Amino acid sequence: MSPVIHHRVVFLTSFVLTAALASAACGGGAHSPQATHHPAATAMADSPSSKMPGPPIAAVREVVDRYFGVEVGDAYRWMETPGSAEFDGWLRGQDAFARSELARLPGRVQLTARTTELAKMGARVEGVRKAGDKYFYLTRPAGAELWRLCVRDQRSAAERVLVDAERLSREGAHASIDYFVPSPDGKLVAFGISTNGSEETSLQVIEATTGRVLSERVDRTGFANLSWLPDGRAFFYMRYPKLAPGTPSSEGSRRMRVYVHVLGTSAEADRAVFGFGVTPSVSVSEDDFPFVMASAGSAHVVGWIQHGVRSEWTLYTALSADIVRGNLSWRKIADVEDGISTFAMHNDEIFALTHRDAPRSKLVRSDLARGVLSGAKVVVPESDVVLQEISPPRPTHCMLLSSRRRSSTYDGFRTRR
Repeated sequence: MSPVIHHRVVFLTSFVLTAALASAACGGGAHSPQATHHPAATAMADSPSSKMPGPPIAAVREVVDRYFGVEVGDAYRWMETPGSAEFDGWLRGQDAFARSELARLPGRVQLTARTTELAKMGARVEGVRKAGDKYFYLTRPAGAELWRLCVRDQRSAAERVLVDAERLSREGAHASIDYFVPSPDGKLVAFGISTNGSEETSLQVIEATTGRVLSERVDRTGFANLSWLPDGRAFFYMRYPKLAPGTPSSEGSRRMRVYVHVLGTSAEADRAVFGFGVTPSVSVSEDDFPFVMASAGSAHVVGWIQHGVRSEWTLYTALSADIVRGNLSWRKIADVEDGISTFAMHNDEIFALTHRDAPRSKLVRSDLARGVLSGAKVVVPESDVVLQEISPPRPTHCMLLSSRRRSSTYDGFRTRR
């Protein structure tokens, strides 16, 4: 299982990159007080010319915050104001300048045409998953702009399209398939659909054999990290909170909770089983990201908490049947000091990578019935490579990926490279 990286982290990275580019365009960063607002920025944005003297210069308005006794300056906080006409004008000015410069490059038109032609020549396939006797994957045919969710029966080479984002799109609203998760037996597929890159995802379920879309509609599920129960009749998913009118949009990705949904029931009746304020036995802060994983062949589930951008997770376990019935008997099996960065389940065993007393990480194994990871058996000790990922590709194996891009297979008796 690969670590889940929440969209807020991705957004923050994107914002930092944007700010860096903006800083370069401004002729410096927050430490350059000589930078001033270009008086013609808005004019250039509205009336771009073929030859422009330079990009618009952003205004510097220093804002200072204090964090843990340290003053941190931000010269471009004004760019974060929603709907700012000034920021919009600055962006348009930057765009106009970039286009005027690119348009003067010799051979650019021909190069663009050729790269576009090459990009449309081949189909792309991503995210292949096997469930039951079927293979599920996303494909984008040559020349297509949007993805399709497809299935193949392993006994046949025939490809069937289950969800076509192109068909779901309408005038001015392009649909995207955000994720898909087949049930363990491959009879059903849960998938997320959003429009225009909004990340306002609606979770739905489709029958793999007939293509019939079930009645399930669950909103606020952009990063659901969905996990089916072994019987395929219910699943766990993370859901964003429902905001009251007037609530800042930034609150939409806080106080997260995990719910259990039983097929054929209303999503509004789904019960929260893990996350912020759900049960006193599980401590989850307003900014933590909670998830729950079930696994075929296991009577247990694992709930884990990602603490912002920290790489160390907090893990809990409980009997699956208890959680579904509403008996939230979670037991903590590891905390941040245990250094768990990722894990995988196989039957009632848990395999985890930990950097506790092992800076390059080691693989440990424990029985979930023990209810604790301390004292877990070390099955792959620390070595000269950094262990980064773990996944259970076969019933008796765990595959590791090192920092040197080497893979190792643990089969319960020895490690093979």
